[in-house]
Amino acid sequence: MGYPLPFSDCGSIRESWPTPKPAEERSLARWFTQHSVQLRGWLGRRVGCPETAADLAQEVSLRLLGCAHAGGDACWRGLAYRIVNQVLIDHHRRMAVQAPVEAQVSNLDAIASPAPWPERILAARQALARVRAALSELPVDCRTAFLLHGLEGLRHAQIAARLGISERMVAKHLTRALRHCRDRIASD
Repeated sequence: MGYPLPFSDCGSIRESWPTPKPAEERSLARWFTQHSVQLRGWLGRRVGCPETAADLAQEVSLRLLGCAHAGGDACWRGLAYRIVNQVLIDHHRRMAVQAPVEAQVSNLDAIASPAPWPERILAARQALARVRAALSELPVDCRTAFLLHGLEGLRHAQIAARLGISERMVAKHLTRALRHCRDRIASD
């Protein structure tokens, strides 16, 4: 059963299209080569993107190749016009579906939780446990000097005054604590 084309000189297209003959393919390829730049330009003005226009022109050429048996040079212009319109309609339908989906995907970053991932929370807890274990192995003055400096932000002179030791001894305690924590964490 054939479906009549809107072009009177093109005959009909059957549901099962025969494979085009090599001469018809060459003739269609020559016709399409002559008109492809014009087609890409026209499509580019319609879709606003040269890359998309090139993709659509490629699709038009493939559909035309499937219709190569339908007629000669006189038919291809009308057939190409019809196929171009169908390809544009398909493209606009795809964009109508893709645009809202892409907008939703781009909004995912805006609605993503700023809370750290569970894996990072677990890793941070494990690192904190290793630091606590390393600090518990230090002498009391060394651990206290380290905590006063690191957590409370006190200077060497202030720590020395609190602990009743020299600033030089505070520096030694801090060096010892840092070295011990680094070595202990690196060994785990």
